[in-house]
Formats: sequence, structure tokens, C-alpha cells
Amino acid sequence: MFARPEDHMKYLHIREGMSVADIGCGTGAYTFLSARRVGPSGTVYAIDVQEPLLSAVASRAKNEGINTIRVMRADAEHFGGTRLADVSVNAVILANALFQSEQKKDLAAEIKRILVSGGFLMIVDWRDSYGGLGPAPDAVVTEREAIRLFSLAGFVPEQSFDAGDHHYGLIFIKQ
Repeated sequence: MFARPEDHMKYLHIREGMSVADIGCGTGAYTFLSARRVGPSGTVYAIDVQEPLLSAVASRAKNEGINTIRVMRADAEHFGGTRLADVSVNAVILANALFQSEQKKDLAAEIKRILVSGGFLMIVDWRDSYGGLGPAPDAVVTEREAIRLFSLAGFVPEQSFDAGDHHYGLIFIKQ
């Protein structure tokens, strides 16, 4: 089974009225699932560096009449790079983006900065490189490396979950 965002969302503790940041949102799979969960009183920040992807997310949100998605072109690999306020979101999603980060410690610090105390971080990333599918072998961030990186940044691992044949899933809590 390939990664299925709708299955992963059951592990992320988000509900009506919350604020969620989908960092490296890509085409918005997690963005739209989050928007349904936070409802009309919540907010989802779709954050990416690639303008064409953000334009597609914005267009889809408009077509579906979803007014709670805020599309933001930003670089989360730098402290303050998301331009979100300190301790302003209840949950952060980092899906298929950690392996792409060149500044992983700075990314972890930025996520910690924007997340409220007791807030949740969900990471879904590649287990390995699979012959042209997924990241190059030297770009893979193993589950163990991700746990170490985010633990050192001040997050507490809550659980790991099966995210599909080629992915791992982790939930962290910010203390």
C-alpha cells in the first residue's frame, strides 16, 4: 500500500476550530483533509516554496468553496521563515518534505517556534529509496534519525504508525 493521507490523519489530534500548518504542502492532500477537520472556525496554512503548487491549492480551495485555507509561499528552513506568529498553530504536518530539507535543525526550530505548547507534529517520510521512486538514497532521513532530530529540538515522540509500504509516520508533542 502506498502512503494514504486520509489514513494518516487519524493519528493527528486535530479538531474543529484548530489552526494547522501544512509545511511543504505540495498539492495539498493533507491541507484539504485538515480543512475538513478544523471546519469553518479553524485555519489551515498551506505552506510551500513552489508557487505553481500553491496556485493549484488556492484554485482548488476556491472551487470547493473552502475559505479556511491560507496559501503562503514561505521557506520553513529558516527561523521565522514561515512568517507565522510564535506559538500560533495547534498542529504541524510535515509530509514527504523532511528528506528535501537542507537545514533540518532550522526546520525543526521553526516548527517548534510556531507550535503551541502541547501541540502536535506529524511527520510522514520515506523509509528508503526505491529505484527511482522517492528520494535519492543519500537524502533519506530514517525514522530513527527523525526521532533523534526532533527530540533534540524539544519534541517528545508520542507514537509511530504504519504510513504505507514506503513511508513511516511519527507523532510528536511539543512540551
